[in-house]
Order: sequence, then structure tokens, then C-alpha cells
Amino acid sequence: LTSLSDSGVSVMYNIQTQSDCAGMTVEGILQFLEDDAVKINDVISEIEVISDNLALDSVARYRVWEKGDGYRVDMIFPKAKTYVNALEGFSLYKSEIENIQSFNILSYNKENNVVIIQVEELDSHSWRRVTVDLERKIILKDVYRYYDKYTSYVYEVIYDSFEKYAELGDVWLYTKKQEIVYFGDKVKYKTTMIVHNRQINSDFSDNIFNQR
Repeated sequence: LTSLSDSGVSVMYNIQTQSDCAGMTVEGILQFLEDDAVKINDVISEIEVISDNLALDSVARYRVWEKGDGYRVDMIFPKAKTYVNALEGFSLYKSEIENIQSFNILSYNKENNVVIIQVEELDSHSWRRVTVDLERKIILKDVYRYYDKYTSYVYEVIYDSFEKYAELGDVWLYTKKQEIVYFGDKVKYKTTMIVHNRQINSDFSDNIFNQR
């Protein structure tokens, strides 16, 4: 049984057999995702980014240290550069929807234990949908769409490869993320991020954030 909390009220249900999304709340799902994140104190990772976005390097490699609200990103290739707490919203393990509370539940598939939640209404010309795997407590897809009579724009993030950390109680973290931008029906550009050599809870010194 799993508990999803709604404003202090705990709802117990069996996520393997529940036939619909009755009893689920968006707040509870967001808290459910955060239950695993709190097991992680710090992360060190190597990242490879491949992109056909002309504003980015076609291939870049980074080394990342993250602890609490602090992080450091060192670009290793194609040039040396360091970012410390300079990339808004950056995280390799925290939910990217944790601070958004305006979702409702769109659908729930009991066979694969996947729920889709949607922003209630950003405006009359846009929506955002997030697909969550409740079994592994992971986000599978995050899609934002804007449309009007002149144009259609879609920003899609797909998490399509994951690694399980049994030592943390079967915590799953993504190892591959794709960001795809569409204008109309055509792909404008695609960026792929691959995570290598992730180390969790190594208790590295905070001095790393003061070094340049």
C-alpha cells in the first residue's frame, strides 16, 4: 500500500490494483515524487549533451556537483567554464514540477500504473501535461503546448532511460533526457542529455561551491 497525502489527510490505496484515479490528488502525487528525492543528500555526475540547436554546442561534456540548493557545473568540453548556482531550476534529481500546484488529474492507467496530470489552464491557448510512473516514482514525459490561429509550438521533455539505486530503497533516477521543440508539425531542434558515473551521498565538501 502507498500513502498519498492531501493537505495533511493521508489516503491509502493499492497502486497495483486501483481501477481509476479516485482518491488520488495532485498534491499527493507531487509529494510521492519528493519522497525519494529526500533520500538524496548530494550527487556528483558527468553529463554529455548532444544538440542540433544552433544556440548550443553540438556536443558538450560537464561535471556536476549538487547538494541541497547548491550546485556547481563545470564544462569540460569544448571549453572550460564553471557555473555555480547560476542555472535557474537546475537539478539532476529533484522533480521539475515540485513547485507547481495548479494541476488536475487527467487520466490513470491501472495496467502500467501511469497517471497523466495537466495544468488546469495556463491560458486559453496553452496546456501542460506531465506523465508520471507511480510504480517507480518517476516522470516519463513533460509536454507544454502553445497554439493560436497563427502558430503551434510544443516543448516536449522525454525521460527514456533510468537507473535503480537499491541502496536507497529502490530509488529510480533518469540517465537520459530528450528535449524536443516543435513548430507546427516539424521538429525545430532536439537536445539529448546523458548522465554518466553518477555518485550519490558521497558527502563531498561544500568548499567545491567556492572554488573557481
